[in-house]
Amino acid sequence: MTDRQYILARLRWRSPDEGDPLLWCGVSGSLAVLDLGGENDAGTPGDAPGALGRWAIQVLPAAATVPTNALALGSNLRAAIDGTEWRRRVGVNMPSDVTLSEAVGLSLTRFSDPNGAALPGTLRPRLGGYRVVIGGVEVWSARIRQLTDDRPVLIERARAIARMQKQRSQAGEHISRVDGRWQADPLFYRRLLTEAARNLEVNTSVIADHPDDTPLPRGTRYDDDFSSGGSDPSAFELTWTALVGSISTSAGICYSFSNPARYRADHDVGGDVHEAAIDFVNVGTPHYNTQVGACVRYSSSADTCIQVWSRKSNGSNSYKRISKIVSGTETVLSDTAGQDNTSSPWEIKATVDAADLITLFVRGVSAASTTDSTGAGNTRGGMRLRDAGSGNPQGDDFYIDDNDAGGGGTLPSQLAMRGAG
Repeated sequence: MTDRQYILARLRWRSPDEGDPLLWCGVSGSLAVLDLGGENDAGTPGDAPGALGRWAIQVLPAAATVPTNALALGSNLRAAIDGTEWRRRVGVNMPSDVTLSEAVGLSLTRFSDPNGAALPGTLRPRLGGYRVVIGGVEVWSARIRQLTDDRPVLIERARAIARMQKQRSQAGEHISRVDGRWQADPLFYRRLLTEAARNLEVNTSVIADHPDDTPLPRGTRYDDDFSSGGSDPSAFELTWTALVGSISTSAGICYSFSNPARYRADHDVGGDVHEAAIDFVNVGTPHYNTQVGACVRYSSSADTCIQVWSRKSNGSNSYKRISKIVSGTETVLSDTAGQDNTSSPWEIKATVDAADLITLFVRGVSAASTTDSTGAGNTRGGMRLRDAGSGNPQGDDFYIDDNDAGGGGTLPSQLAMRGAG
């Protein structure tokens, strides 16, 4: 697309909105990023804004000036880039004559980390196809049969997630509806095997940790309409854990005076391919920074998730955001401008598919999408509210549900991966 350009630049530790806590963002004017760091790099650098963090591919408007010390990547996805400079900055053995599209694919396959710790987690396929989206635009895609040289790391990613899920299940961390009630589910990890094997185009025995680890049916949807009342999460219909701030209920809605508040619903759906949604209820005068959103791929043991939200504005500074939280530290992945001041309520929904594509829907319409592998294997959802000091945010009718694991069409086959020559 000629209306945008790509750069390789480091994230910046800053506060883009009055009153917001510090967070990792792209350079000034950045519309979206593809984070090239691992979860171990997501720590807080301190209280001083302006610190530089890990490298990311960033999207800028076509007319924007490329910042000093950033590597210009151009706007043509098939044009060659300076792989030597990429290698020097990011620290992976990128081919010297690689194209931009190929560099994106290699970063999330051959040069990734199956555990997502030191480098981005290895991208997973959906129905045998790989796809990377940055700020709503597909920048790389391939079929798994094209990635012969990368197959070992792709399979190891699935195995690593299966091992992690088995350990969590046997430790009692996964909660499912068993025999009509919510309880620890030591066999939960087996619900993930069929989907993972189908998407990777292998037999379940290739991924499973033990020959007796056979697939089980996936989980189901659960809801909370906040009709129970009370300020303590134990009074809600679902079991919630407060990670940041506080959320209360009254008259069948939830609300918060925190800046921000983030809660996790401690129930597991049948996998990390799922969706979560909450209605944004507009009561009172809209404020410039009142926010309501949903979280997916929530960890059962940490404040780690993908979150989306919409900001209700009484001016022109409204936008919608996709970001990730790693142990409480936020990284903005995509910002989309737009007003949300029409009639209420309206649904804010986050979806995540097997290929790690995160999509924000507002009123059922896709508002933003981007790829990030953070939280792969996490199977819970949550909600996020932010009060800007007046007109407290209000939400209603939260739900989380498995997505259709087999849905969607065949991804286009555009580029075969090249050797690391």
